[in-house]
Amino acid sequence: MNRYPGPSHGSAVHYDTEADSSPSRRPALWPGSRGNPQWAVAALLLLLVGASALQGQRREFDVSPGGTLELDLETGGSVKVTGWGSNTAQVDAELSGRDRDDVELSFDQRGDRLVVRSRMRTERRRTEASANFVVQVPHRFSVVIDSSGGNIELHDLDGSFTGRTMGGQIDLSDLTGDVDLVTLGGNIEVADSEVDGRVSTNGGNVDIRNVVGNLDGKSMGGNVRYADSRGARRGSDVVKVHTMGGRIEVPEALAGAELHTMGGPIRVGRAAGFVKAKTMGGSIEVEEIDGWLELMTMGGDVTAVMVGDPSSGRRDVDIVSMGGDIHLVVPQGLEMEISIELEFTRSHEGRHQIVSDFPVQIETSPERSRQKGSARKTMTATGRIGSGAAKVTIRTVNGDVRLEKR
Repeated sequence: MNRYPGPSHGSAVHYDTEADSSPSRRPALWPGSRGNPQWAVAALLLLLVGASALQGQRREFDVSPGGTLELDLETGGSVKVTGWGSNTAQVDAELSGRDRDDVELSFDQRGDRLVVRSRMRTERRRTEASANFVVQVPHRFSVVIDSSGGNIELHDLDGSFTGRTMGGQIDLSDLTGDVDLVTLGGNIEVADSEVDGRVSTNGGNVDIRNVVGNLDGKSMGGNVRYADSRGARRGSDVVKVHTMGGRIEVPEALAGAELHTMGGPIRVGRAAGFVKAKTMGGSIEVEEIDGWLELMTMGGDVTAVMVGDPSSGRRDVDIVSMGGDIHLVVPQGLEMEISIELEFTRSHEGRHQIVSDFPVQIETSPERSRQKGSARKTMTATGRIGSGAAKVTIRTVNGDVRLEKR
């Protein structure tokens, strides 16, 4: 790859790909090809194909830590930005595709901002060209990206990271700072970082591993998973996850969790403060919650275990399933007002029950009601334990309810 001197501060450079695309010398023959026309032709064709498919260049700029790299890529293309221990920004650009000669690159440095742009010189209905970038900047550097499509990789950086790609994966690791990145179609992976903000995809999975901070993951049609992640950077550190259709897994949420999926199961490992979870179709499992619960599924089983000091903090429980079993475990000393409602249709009569380790009064309506559509009977269980400070409300349709003492 050719090396070009960088411009001085406050200058702009425009690179004309056509000027560099003509061959400067005849390709050499492969060893052993002399006197063999077939070998010579093969070598020539391979070299010409390679030259027409790819074209690279390098630019270097003197920069200071704390600056910003802006990438405005109308052509699209992948971007990889990595921090290093030099006060230099090194930009390697590789052009590819049939229409690469129609790509114009520009590099513009203004103070602490370095702007890199790629665009097509002529407007066409269909083009086949992309500009891929590998960039190295000082560790403390921010990045702004606007790409028509391509993967984004950011590694070993401290700053703010914002932007979008119209389609591609986002891979982030060893970052410190604030994040606001969106892809319109692709998976997102964030690992080994201390960041606040959000990452969002319109179609793909979100995987957040070993992240400290208040980072929200959102997918319009994929799974969202948190692993070994915790909030601790500053301010609010509630885990927030939203997906239009997929599984949500949160192994730990020590300052609370707000979780919502339009279709898929939800699992929470260890949580404190509260868990609010809603799925339009799937099971909900909360393995440990030291706090209060608000859980709802339009169809699926719900299991939750409350731990901790039952006299400390808010301990209310509101669990709803429109079709499934509910199993709630609470500490023995929890003072609560119990209200359980089990509705069952004609075909499910006699198949479901309410079981409680705490004293409750159970009643079943003598007549069926069509107030909610199909004819149903209702079984209720009510009781008051101690002061009744915590309100425990459970409702399900055609499912069993178990209230267990621990």
